[in-house]
Amino acid sequence: MAFTHIAETELDASPEQLFDLLADVTSWPKWDDGITAIECSEPNPRLGTIFFLTPKGGPRTKLKITEYDRPRCLADIAYLPLGQMFTRHQLLARPNGKAALRMTIRVSGPLGLLWNRVIARKQIAEAAEQAQALAAYARQQAQVIGIEATCVT
Repeated sequence: MAFTHIAETELDASPEQLFDLLADVTSWPKWDDGITAIECSEPNPRLGTIFFLTPKGGPRTKLKITEYDRPRCLADIAYLPLGQMFTRHQLLARPNGKAALRMTIRVSGPLGLLWNRVIARKQIAEAAEQAQALAAYARQQAQVIGIEATCVT
């Protein structure tokens, strides 16, 4: 059984301005306070790159970048005990000059129900907050981004 969740956040920036910030997985702990460490041997992660994420209060987890389509999409798969969590970040250009960041999370495997309750629901519930943290990081990088958020599950 698989569980799927979607959250969408409007950002006052173009997909081109945002993609490199999302694709720099080594910077995630700088703007996501739910991550304590990222280990990645690639200086410029790309399709097929394997990295390790340590969430606050959780175990070190292996991930692999499964989609890398600049500036539209970055996706990864997390290898969990008896399960997998696929996370896809799509940057969608809007006619008003803004981009929508759509995050899709799909959890599957024998322990999919557990990982859905423990990780996926929390990730989706915090999607707007993560987007705000990403925007703050972008401002530190001399970019100005405004945020409006809506979530759909």
